[in-house]
Amino acid sequence: MLALALAGCSGGGQVAESGSLAGTQSPSGANGSTPASEATMAVESSASGTASATRSAAASAASPSASDEFVPASSEGPAQNVPVPEMPAEAREQTEEGLEAALEYWWEANYFLKSTGDPRPLDSVSMDSCGVCQSQLERWPRVYQDEAWVVTKPAIITFDLSDVETNRSSGTSLFRVTEAPGELYMASGRRVEEASSDGSHERPWAASVTFDNSDGYWRVDDIRTQD
Repeated sequence: MLALALAGCSGGGQVAESGSLAGTQSPSGANGSTPASEATMAVESSASGTASATRSAAASAASPSASDEFVPASSEGPAQNVPVPEMPAEAREQTEEGLEAALEYWWEANYFLKSTGDPRPLDSVSMDSCGVCQSQLERWPRVYQDEAWVVTKPAIITFDLSDVETNRSSGTSLFRVTEAPGELYMASGRRVEEASSDGSHERPWAASVTFDNSDGYWRVDDIRTQD
């Protein structure tokens, strides 16, 4: 499960829980090799609690203080005081620009989740129907609950084409994502080679989004790679 979580982060590993789009892959992926048994057993042994309990534990452990300085993750330990991403005002606009702002926020929230184990920002902008989103939300809190962590950087997003339907309540986007390499470390400080990734350069992605009238902003209901 630990290696699967990283495979859901750097572009290579396919996720079983694909959403309504067939062949969905999770963002930011591992190198595709078989996960280390030690890593898998470590996280599976800690997964006896419910998903909600896991998320709550991760969330309570990942709330930064505004006065504390951000410390990036390294081989010495996980990131500290990671800034919580803020939903941009544009994400509340029912336009192509609003759709793209929401997708940029989704990737910022995904980086925050990978860096802290806190699922709340990503959860807020993800639909329950999004298989990749839910896979990320289930797996990363478990990794951090097991005191493992990842060293990575935020993704860079370049939009190619975005379209909002005439009803202004749904839309799609094609874009490219460049992701930094990801290194996974166990609580012992050991780097898990099999579960670390090389990153990607301008990898093509596609997403479908829905405007949530109750919340007043766009939410991702499917996202996948295009290769």
